[in-house]
Amino acid sequence: MKPRFPLPSDLIPTPLPAKSSGTLPMPLFNIIKAEPTGDKNFMHIVSCMTDLNAIAALIELQFAAKCDGLWIDEVYTGLRINSIVHRLLDRPVQVTSMADRELILEALRLGAILWIIWIKRQYRSYPGPSTRYVSKLLSLPLVQHGWKGTSSDSDLLSIRLWLLVLCGISSCNTTGQRTTAVDMIARAMRQLKGNSWVEMMTRVRQMPWVSVFEAPCTELEGLVKAIC
Repeated sequence: MKPRFPLPSDLIPTPLPAKSSGTLPMPLFNIIKAEPTGDKNFMHIVSCMTDLNAIAALIELQFAAKCDGLWIDEVYTGLRINSIVHRLLDRPVQVTSMADRELILEALRLGAILWIIWIKRQYRSYPGPSTRYVSKLLSLPLVQHGWKGTSSDSDLLSIRLWLLVLCGISSCNTTGQRTTAVDMIARAMRQLKGNSWVEMMTRVRQMPWVSVFEAPCTELEGLVKAIC
C-alpha cells in the first residue's frame, strides 16, 4: 500500500554510510558494472538495496554486542528501516511490459519488503502479513524460471536464490506457498555446479543478510533436500 503521508523530515536519522560499491550487494554491483544505466527507477531500487545492505551490517554489528537483547528496542534500527520501506512503498515499479529490467526491479522491491517484514517481526512489531508479497514474488515469471542470455546470468541467479529463500522462510504452510517456494529452490539449485545447499547459501549471503535468518533456513534446507 502506497504511504498516505510523506516521511517526516525530523524523524529521518543521519544517513547511513555513503552509497558506494562497498555497500552495494556484490551481485547488483556486478550487474551495474556490466550494464550501466541512468534509469531513475533502477537507481531508486539500487539506492534502497544499498541502504538495506548497510542496515544488515548494522544489525549484525549490534547483534554481536547485544545478542537477543538487540530485539528489545526497535527505535534505533526501526527509524532507519522505516525510511527504506517508505521509499519502497512510495514508488512501486510500474511493470508496463514483460521487460526483464522492470521485472527484476519489482522482484527486488518485493524481496526487500519481505526482508523488512521479517526483521520488524523480530522486534515484535507487526507490519502486516507477508503472504501477499510472497505470492507476488512467486508469480513473477523471472522468479519462477530465472533469467537467460545475459552477461550477468551468475549474478542474477544469486539474486533469484536470495528472493526464493526469503519466500521460503516467509511463506505460509497453509496456503501452499512453502511447497511452491521449496520446489522452485530445488529447481534453481540444479543450475549450480555442485547442486549443493552450501553453494547456494554462499550466493544468497552476498545479498542483504543477517544471522537471524539462519535458523529458519535450517528447516528450509531439510525440505529442499527431501525433494532433491
